[in-house]
Amino acid sequence: MQVQASVAILSPRLDTAKEVSSLLQAFNPTRISLLDLRSESEFSRVTSHVYLPVQSADFSPPEIGSFIAWGANCLLLVVDSSQGIDASTINLASEALNNHPMIIAITGLDHERASFDESLAVCQRVFGADRAVVPTSLPVLNDLENVQGILNMLTESIQWVNTDGDIEEHDLDLEHYQLIEARFDELINALAVSTTDETFAQDAINGDSVDAETLYTELVAATIRCELIPVLPLSQIVGLAELANLSSDVGVGGVNTWSPFTDCASSEAIGTVLSGDLVRVWQGSFSSGEYLMVDHTNTVFNITFATHGDIEAFPGGRVIPMSISPEGTSGATISATGIALNTSRELN
Repeated sequence: MQVQASVAILSPRLDTAKEVSSLLQAFNPTRISLLDLRSESEFSRVTSHVYLPVQSADFSPPEIGSFIAWGANCLLLVVDSSQGIDASTINLASEALNNHPMIIAITGLDHERASFDESLAVCQRVFGADRAVVPTSLPVLNDLENVQGILNMLTESIQWVNTDGDIEEHDLDLEHYQLIEARFDELINALAVSTTDETFAQDAINGDSVDAETLYTELVAATIRCELIPVLPLSQIVGLAELANLSSDVGVGGVNTWSPFTDCASSEAIGTVLSGDLVRVWQGSFSSGEYLMVDHTNTVFNITFATHGDIEAFPGGRVIPMSISPEGTSGATISATGIALNTSRELN
């Protein structure tokens, strides 16, 4: 079965969002979900990815709910530690959190003004009122205070870039465990509070050892339920694998969490325009031809668009390029019968 993880990337600077989007897309354009590899299911899902850099204009009009509500399965917030995060970005991310899971990546850690701990504290203060905001990985600095590697608390390992530019990995030493003890306890306690697995909760409370696979599964599930926000450091390719895999699994797991068209017949082909020539196909099958586009003011337009063959929605929707004429309006609904986005309904 094929599904699509569509991840919106939000940052105070659009060029930062685009840079991270390019890194993630190049790193892992298609993969089999780690969660499916660990399951007993006979069939695994092949996951394609769409990373969508977001700018503030994409959140207008406010009646839509947010860009996330009609464009992606989860939000990746990129915070440059050397520059901080502004009020506008905080407001947009908070809006998205009303309905969708969020992951935070902290970048810019090689800058002299950067501090992972300070950036984490800011994120915990502004987003942590109703959910846990906890790091799953920590940066490892060299003598020059530059990021040398990433310490993954779930796998209890360190990754770094060697002199040949390749990623190497080794297990933690005793001194590393002593340094991360408080952070690791913070992560385990957050997972124990949010879990629906009583056995895991009891093991965590008792301080019993829990394997990395179980921890990761609990992390993804808590993130999808919007009860936890994972925070990861990112420095060029260091930390990229963890971020790509987590955003993919959260995106895949969240594909069926929300839809603005749950009251419509499942046979009806429905999509919403994102930006440019991108369209989110929520359900049904589209082919080249004439359709009706309804914007947020309920104004109806006759449009035509071209696709390469029939476009059928994956489970939970997919994001695809379409050539729309006249140009599509961001947030507008496309269907054969002129279905409007019901902005009056209560968002989950």
